[in-house]
Amino acid sequence: MIKAARERYLQEKERKAGLWSVNGKRRGRKTDNRGSAMVMLIIAIALVSILVAVIMVMSALNLQMKFTERKAKRNFYTAEIAMEQIRAGLELEVSAAAKKAYDGIQQTYAPLSPEERATNFKTIYALTLKDALMDGADNRYNLEKLKGYMDENQFRIGSGAGDNTRLESTKSCKMDALSTGLILYGVKITYTDDEGFQSIVETDFRLLIPELHFTQFSVMPDLFSCSLVADSGLVGGVDEAVSTGSKVVFEDNVYAGGDGIWIRGGAADWQFRNMDRLVCRGTVKVEDAAKLTTRSGKNRTISLWTGNILVDGARAVLDGRTYVQDDLTLRGKKSEVTLEQEYYGYGNGTELKDNGSFVSSERNASAILLNGFESTLNMKKLDKLVLTGRASVATGGKEVTKPEEENAETELPGVTVENKDIPLGESIEIKSNQLAYLVPAECIGVYEEEALIGRNPMSSADYMQLLAYKEDELNYPGFEEVSLETTVEKLGKPLNDYNADDSLKYRKIFQQVDGEIVVYYYLLLDKQNASRYFKDYYEAQKDTLDSYMKQYTNELVLNDKLSRSVLGGNIITYDGENVTLRENDTVLTEKEENGLNEEITMYYQAFSALNSKLLTGYSDLTEEEKKHTVFENLVREDELNAVPAPFKEYKLEIEEGARTLQAYITKGNFRFPEDMPSQLNKKNVCLIVAGGDVTVSDDFAGLIVAKGKVKIADSKNIRLKGNREDLVKMLQKPTVEGDDDSDSILKKYFTDGDKYVLDGTSIKKPEEDGEEETATGTETETWLDLTDYVQYENWKKE
Repeated sequence: MIKAARERYLQEKERKAGLWSVNGKRRGRKTDNRGSAMVMLIIAIALVSILVAVIMVMSALNLQMKFTERKAKRNFYTAEIAMEQIRAGLELEVSAAAKKAYDGIQQTYAPLSPEERATNFKTIYALTLKDALMDGADNRYNLEKLKGYMDENQFRIGSGAGDNTRLESTKSCKMDALSTGLILYGVKITYTDDEGFQSIVETDFRLLIPELHFTQFSVMPDLFSCSLVADSGLVGGVDEAVSTGSKVVFEDNVYAGGDGIWIRGGAADWQFRNMDRLVCRGTVKVEDAAKLTTRSGKNRTISLWTGNILVDGARAVLDGRTYVQDDLTLRGKKSEVTLEQEYYGYGNGTELKDNGSFVSSERNASAILLNGFESTLNMKKLDKLVLTGRASVATGGKEVTKPEEENAETELPGVTVENKDIPLGESIEIKSNQLAYLVPAECIGVYEEEALIGRNPMSSADYMQLLAYKEDELNYPGFEEVSLETTVEKLGKPLNDYNADDSLKYRKIFQQVDGEIVVYYYLLLDKQNASRYFKDYYEAQKDTLDSYMKQYTNELVLNDKLSRSVLGGNIITYDGENVTLRENDTVLTEKEENGLNEEITMYYQAFSALNSKLLTGYSDLTEEEKKHTVFENLVREDELNAVPAPFKEYKLEIEEGARTLQAYITKGNFRFPEDMPSQLNKKNVCLIVAGGDVTVSDDFAGLIVAKGKVKIADSKNIRLKGNREDLVKMLQKPTVEGDDDSDSILKKYFTDGDKYVLDGTSIKKPEEDGEEETATGTETETWLDLTDYVQYENWKKE
């Protein structure tokens, strides 16, 4: 019974589960697949996720590899940049050596054969380059020298924690000097960036000797590069007593002779631009609110060569290279001078004679003098400053105690003194600072440690009393006109402290003041002691000197980052608020001193050659040419004096059409265009040669050559520029006056005129090797591509 009940229970349960049909038959078990889709989806998602994860991992690895590769490349190229900086530095050394060798050859050019010039060039070049790079006396290069070529802000060289670069030599800094140049072996740079990536570059450097072929060439100036040659000078105003109001633009080279350049007047504005050279034998004078500007162009740097520059109540802007044999002086009230690029005051107290020798001279001690009130000297844009001289108290050499009349009495009987200038301790001097060099009053007329005179300056009566004490050896034995042992109160030390080499002297200056003679005693100190003395005096009397300086100076500012600075004395600067003393404490080595002297000699000789024949090569001049002026050397005055009055006219037909080129030749004065004959057209005249003065009152394109002055007419705005093309044509082609001579008759007015006909100049650059010499000769191509002469060898990278 129990068993039957159990079976019924199981059958009922199976029926509910659908295992029994309605007719009482048992059905088979049926499979249920309703969850399979979900399972497949889960499997698919898992597979995609795995695939995505693999892709992301691979991408991340790829990015990491590329990042690592980029860092490695950047690290390598950074090391390569460091090596390129060293190469650039070596190129500068090659340039300096080539320049020194080339300049050295020019000194002895004429007497040498072309082969001797080339040999001497190579010798000087190799020795200069080796000397610049050598470490000590053996054949080793200076690793510290190479280090100096690298950017210290980018490459921190050393082995410390903060350093990223190591510079070394794998060949013990070996350097070989060969016939072809120098080799620096085993220069190695190891660079490590902030993340630890490291790269190594190693190479040898080969520095080649340029192959220059020096051929003989005619020593003729490039006359047709000029617009104006005024042998006596260039002035504003027809009458020198009349102020000029001209705005004048000069283009192409200009020469002004012994009387220099002189402009004045508030409306006078002269601009020299688009030229290579402005030469003034005398003084460039800018006065009475006038303005003078030299302006360099994008591809042309103007060079001004002059004896002196004087700005008196006026303004000058000197941009380019300015070479001054003596002084730049600011005088008057509110004078302004702006110096840009480079300034070379190269006078060192010597004078070059016609025979090529140097003699001592009170002149030519180059300095900058601020002798006016409220002066402004702006040198913010100056890159190089050379002032080899010291300022001085100018006396004019007057014998002030010598009576003008034969029997006239003098305040100082028996005393006649020729005043001489007093050298000071500054290269840029403010007039108020001159009082620092007066002998201290307590050192004047000292007897038994007491100053019996004790005044400086002193009256003529005091001076005669001082002489009486000095001569009375019986009552005043040991009397000292100037005592070097007396302690100077302001300095706290005696003058003997500046007399270690017994060079300290004093000089008396006699001046007329309000009809009476006043006597000044000044200290005479050598360069080093003068600089040291002024420094001590300035520190002791700073407030006094600063107050005086501010009366004389509105502003005196200097570029703090000069690439070159050579000074013969101290400099005081003033920015409108603060006064700063820049002490000249640089002591040159014997090698540096010799190099500077050679450079100074070159400047002296170049200025002399320019004033003789418009050349820069002093050795190119004959002894006779050195004795004459530019006009005398370039123009045949015998032919000029033979010109019939009032003028000689030349016409030249040009192929371009009916236009003619014309010249005016005269042995006297000429006014352009007022004196032109009716048959001349001012627009066609491109050459004027005059034995007297030439006055210009209109635009002119061509060349003016005058034995006298070139005067710029008042109240005229004028432009004067050169005209090489037409000038060359005038000398190349014959005249159309029926002259039988097939050559242009204009040539006969110029010394060696036939040598101008090729191109207006004797310097021609050969287009390719082996070019034959022309009638005027050829000169070597002097432009060097420095990258060709510094080469890598045995380059390695890691």
